[in-house]
Amino acid sequence: MLQGDIDIERIMGKLSEEYGIFTSEADFQFSMAWVIKESYPDCRIRLEEVFPWDPDKHFDIVVHTDKGVIPIELKYCTKRLPPGSHCDVVLKNQGAEDIRRYDFIKDVQRVESVREHLKNNNQMKFVCGYAILLTNSNLFWKSGRNYNNCCDRDFRIHEDKKTFGDTMEWHKASEGTMKGREQPLCTDVYEIVWNDYLDEPKFRYLPIRIE
Repeated sequence: MLQGDIDIERIMGKLSEEYGIFTSEADFQFSMAWVIKESYPDCRIRLEEVFPWDPDKHFDIVVHTDKGVIPIELKYCTKRLPPGSHCDVVLKNQGAEDIRRYDFIKDVQRVESVREHLKNNNQMKFVCGYAILLTNSNLFWKSGRNYNNCCDRDFRIHEDKKTFGDTMEWHKASEGTMKGREQPLCTDVYEIVWNDYLDEPKFRYLPIRIE
């Protein structure tokens, strides 16, 4: 069985070469699970697994190794491809980047919660975890103008910001924006490093490894 961590960069490289663009987040989830199993045949993969202390929370992928578990949360945020794009996949124009940034960092917090629950568990160990955002919207990896005045500035994950973490909260956001997401988020501090996934159309991904 797999000993220790998995190579996320290698997994994403295989996904890029063999699958390219996904039709949905569920398609991304299933394809990643398949590639992980192909790359590490001795590990066990479970989709939408729950842990006993939080039965209402499903994790996208949980990799079981001989050393313990590796929970993985995924986000697939898309914008519609321009006319003339040589692609047979129709992508949704999702928008709402502020909400999706919050949800991504919430994923990081949830993976951290697994680590905390398993610190003193003798039957199940936490190896590491991942939160991964894959997108073709440059609004995620570019800062844009005057982002420091935006209501979601604490949740920004663009390259120039370098890091995110500690306590993050909304700043004068509307009730509609915050609905269901009112709580501040608190995580470890992480380095922001975007990686290229596809050149045409341009897709990039942000992998956050939770130690």
